[in-house]
Amino acid sequence: MINSNQRIGVGIIGAGKNSWAVKSHLPALKMLSGKFNIVAVSTSNINTAQKTASDFEIPFAFDNEQELVNHPGVELVIVAVKVPAHDKLVKAALSAGKMVYCEWPLGNGYDEAVSMAELAASKQIKTFCGLQSNTLPDLKFLRDYIREGKLGKIYSASVMAGGNNWGPIIESKSLEYLLDPANGATMLQIPFGHMLYALQFILGPVSHYDTLLARRIENAAIENAAETVPQLSNDQIIFRSTHSDGTVCSIHYHGGEWEGINFRWEIYGSKGRLSITSVIGHIQFGKLRLEFTSTGGTSADLIIPEQYQPYDGGQPGLSAELSRGMYYAYSQVYEDIRNSSSFYPDFKEAVKLHELIQNIERYAQR
Repeated sequence: MINSNQRIGVGIIGAGKNSWAVKSHLPALKMLSGKFNIVAVSTSNINTAQKTASDFEIPFAFDNEQELVNHPGVELVIVAVKVPAHDKLVKAALSAGKMVYCEWPLGNGYDEAVSMAELAASKQIKTFCGLQSNTLPDLKFLRDYIREGKLGKIYSASVMAGGNNWGPIIESKSLEYLLDPANGATMLQIPFGHMLYALQFILGPVSHYDTLLARRIENAAIENAAETVPQLSNDQIIFRSTHSDGTVCSIHYHGGEWEGINFRWEIYGSKGRLSITSVIGHIQFGKLRLEFTSTGGTSADLIIPEQYQPYDGGQPGLSAELSRGMYYAYSQVYEDIRNSSSFYPDFKEAVKLHELIQNIERYAQR
């Protein structure tokens, strides 16, 4: 437990130009400057590390993880790099005795995730994995709305969503690694994995399921470039599940993104229907539009009460600030560290999701 007035010293690994850390983690931590003190950043290039440090007024910049994890002012290490490097960097931080926040997926597969979780447990170190959907005000409000009986008895739910990076076009050559299953960062792991976690947060654990996986897109064109790259991962995911209370659900993720709505989640109950929509297929990114249609047919947007979201973060969809989700994530991380609580998903929770995804792949290969 830390003193309520004490800021937590943070070091971020992977904060280069245009990185997810620069776009989301650092702005969120800056907004929470009363709780977190960003001490150091590291990248593989000292020049990019120094540029980020200068832009965000961070005292120390390194070109290697060892100097960062061993810095006495760093208490919490954030690993925000590509998945294949997670294992090495997380273990370096744990070996230095530091708390760790690692982006999801935790490991490049189930075995790596188990290894990291076991090391953290052996050292009794607090960990966090970037499954931030359970801290989003949209989903916390939805869960309470359903638990309070406002939708009545839940019958079923369905999701149709698009994975923007796994379609016929990718934004840049740097995203090619997402298309190779060997890197552990496909549509199955990232947007579908986040959706699967959110589904269980709202409707409870999966009890039974079946799955269909397919690859229909064999090559992806690089946007604004006369080049294509192999698309090696499954770009069609159909998942059907039954939950502990008997609710039945279906999720269909398809590769690609189109104009307009790219995420639609509908939950059907005896009192009506909830529609959750966004222009992007990643539920973990930003704001969602929530609409309730009563059994009688009256529809209205659901407005999230202010107590759920003191920080608004822009409009639903692409115009939402990318830091919004991380603002709520780090707000909860701070509370868990300060109060020795465990609301935010840790490595053990991440292992459970890794195991479910591994089993889904095995089911589909039968």
